[in-house]
Order: sequence, then structure tokens, then C-alpha cells
Amino acid sequence: MEKIKNGLKSLFWKLPLPMSWKRAIRKKFPENQESMQDNSSFAFKNGVNSIEEYVEQILNIPVCKSLVYTEYRDHDVSIKKAKIIAYYLTQYYPTEKNNLWWGKGTTEWTNVTKAVPQFVGHIQPKLPGELGFYDLRLLENMKEQIRIAKNYGVSGFCFYYYWFNGERALELPLNQFLKNPILDISFSICWCNEDWTKRYSGISNQVLMSVGKTEESYKKFIEDVIPLFLDKRYIRVGNRPILTIYRPSHVPDSKKVLTYWRNKVKEVMDCDLYVIASQEAQIDIDWVSYGYDAISQFQPASISSDSPKMNNINPVRRDFDGKIYDYSRLVDDNLGLTPIKYKKVYPSVMPAWDNTSRRNQHAIIYHNSSPEKYKEWLKKAIDFTTKNKNTEDDFVFINAWNEWGEGAYLEPDRYYGYSYLEATYEANTEE
Repeated sequence: MEKIKNGLKSLFWKLPLPMSWKRAIRKKFPENQESMQDNSSFAFKNGVNSIEEYVEQILNIPVCKSLVYTEYRDHDVSIKKAKIIAYYLTQYYPTEKNNLWWGKGTTEWTNVTKAVPQFVGHIQPKLPGELGFYDLRLLENMKEQIRIAKNYGVSGFCFYYYWFNGERALELPLNQFLKNPILDISFSICWCNEDWTKRYSGISNQVLMSVGKTEESYKKFIEDVIPLFLDKRYIRVGNRPILTIYRPSHVPDSKKVLTYWRNKVKEVMDCDLYVIASQEAQIDIDWVSYGYDAISQFQPASISSDSPKMNNINPVRRDFDGKIYDYSRLVDDNLGLTPIKYKKVYPSVMPAWDNTSRRNQHAIIYHNSSPEKYKEWLKKAIDFTTKNKNTEDDFVFINAWNEWGEGAYLEPDRYYGYSYLEATYEANTEE
């Protein structure tokens, strides 16, 4: 009997009927309904059409390109409106620590290639374009990144700096940059002064490396970074080297610590230090009153509480508990700038945001992002910073140059090509 049943099933699927009809007929049989309602994490909540659309999307990932896909173009960037500084992640090479914590050979690319779409129309995985899955141990890769960045009007990189009470991590790319003046782009650093945990991948709060919490530890930090300030490529406000602090709320007795830092820099370099406090999520403080010279937005932390949610999307997974926001509405409603209420603030823009590759079904996703909407947001930010007489320079911070694991990058990818870089150039040069 089982052999006859299997033969009839095989004949049924060979019939010259539309696949949607065959699936609809199959669902009418109780035995098939039961087999389709298993205990897996996956469920297509939009019906048969969604299954077909989702499968078609998956199958097209290797060849799919946006309608606004753009090839590389040479540009003259001698005249720019603002100084665009893009955050730069260095986790694109294997390290002993990552080998131990995450598995041998693990880099940021390991996460990136794990991502899958969480709903129909969700653009994942985010895969690199012409730069490929680069390894930052190779100097040529950073050299090419710098050439491309400068061609599209990016003024400098702000390297994430990982310093844990005297011990550094992911330091090799920046060390190589410092040793090679041929890598001729302006740079600064952002000290990521928070514990390194497994939380960023949504696994646990297990602490892997701890930042010193004491005043003495924070004072010690400045001695490690003064040599960077001496580099001719280092970004300055006037003659003052800039230093961005990722978590200003973690600095103990900030006025005292910052005064110590300034005195040390003055002693060694005979100039003042310019310290920028990065705006943290859910913390509404004018950090200038705590001793900082200015504040910089950091996206999406600066807008997270105001971001418009999208509740009309049905994820594929039954256990999806992430958050989906509307990037397009965010720009239309000018939410990227409306949180700015203090005088000395530099604006920040993100090309997109989607950390599915790190958090899977727990991801935070800004859907409906596009080069067009990013350009619109960036133009507003440029206009804001160039007209703000309270700040000493015309900075706009971009999150980020290469945060692939968070879907926030300017580098060319397979879907958009150079479209986001082209939008960056146009926003900073067009009247």
C-alpha cells in the first residue's frame, strides 16, 4: 500500500499544473497538514505566496542586484562641504583571543556569512563586493580601502580602539597603519571603554575582557594613546587632537580624569586635547557640562527611542523576537536630527542597520534603507554641521565604514555596488 501511495504522489507532482495549485491541493489532506505543523522554528505566516517569494529570494541571492546598483566612478573631491569621518572596525583577521572564544579562524566575516533573510524582502546576507572577504593582515587591503574612501569624499577613519586596563585587542591593523605613512588618510580613535562580552552576538553577558573601572585605570589610558596623537595624519580641531569616548557614562569622576588627560597631553605635546563624548542610547545628558569639549551622535543609539516600528511584517521564524524599524520613515520625519537639543553636537548618520548576522532571530533591523534615503539624511546632517556655530569644526560621523556584522557599511557590496559611496559623494558636493 505504501508503495502505491508513493507512486501516486510521484505522479501527482509530475502533472502539468501550476505549483501553487499542487501545494493548495496538498494542504487539503489531513496527513499533510499534520506533517507541515511540526515543532520547528520556521513558519510562513503570509501563506503560499510567501513561501514561493521567500524561496525565490533565497535562490536569487548569488545574482541579485539592486536597480540602483552602481559601478566604481572616479571623482574630484577637492571641494567638500563637511568633514566626513567613518568609524572603522578592525576585526577582519584571526586573533588568538577570537580563536579561543569563538573558534579557530573566526573573524567578522564568520558572522556575516551566517545571516539569512528573516522575512520576504529582507536583504541578507550582506556580502562584500569588489574588496571581497579581505584580511587586514595584508597592507594592500587597507591601502585599497583608503583609495576608495578618499575618492568618494570620506575625510578620515575613526578606528575603534580596544584597551582593557593596559591590554589591547584587535590592534594589528591600526599598528600597521601607524607604521606605514603611505596609508595617507586622516584618522582618529574612539575608545570602546566597555567590557568585551558575548552579548554583542546575543549569546550571554559573559565578560571576556574587562575595562578597568577605577579612576587610576582611566588615567593610565592616556599614556597609551599620546603616541598616536603625534602622528601627522591624526585629526585635529585646530591643533588639538580629537579623542572620542564611546561610553562617557562609564568614566569615573569625568572632570577629574579629563583634566588629567589634558595636562598629560599638554605636557608631552604642548597643545590641548579635544575630547568628544559619544551619545549613548537612553542617556540624555549634555556631556559638555561634565568636561567634554563636544558630543557626537552615534547611530542608531541616538535615535533608538524614537525609531518608527514596522508591525506589518511577518517574520519567517515562529521564535523571531527582534525589532524591525522603518529607515525610510525615520528620514522622512527628520528623526536623525530632532533628538539634538544641546549646542555642541556633531551629527551622525548610518547607511543602514541590521545585525541579523550576529543575533539571527533576535536582530534589530532598520528596513527600507536605501542609498537615496541615506543621501537625504546625510545632506541634512551636513547642512546642520556646517551651520552650527557652536562647534569648532564641520564633522559628520558615519556609522560605519565597515561594520558588516551590523549591516552598517559604506564599502561596496554585491547588491548595491558603490551606490552608498556615490550617495556620500553627491551629498557632500552637490549644491
